[in-house]
Amino acid sequence: MGVRTVFRHAQVDADALLPRATALATQLSALDMTAYKNTKARVRADLNAALDVAVERELGTAG
Repeated sequence: MGVRTVFRHAQVDADALLPRATALATQLSALDMTAYKNTKARVRADLNAALDVAVERELGTAG
């Protein structure tokens, strides 16, 4: 049994890691990056707002 590597919730044999990573990168490159960006912004909106408030309190700066 060879060394196995955990990659994105899947076990991949070490010799299959690079081909698997390349295939996954190809799949990810086909995603709609605008939709991804907008989703991340929506998911992080509350965190970003809280960080803005914390920075304002700490530094006394707007923006």
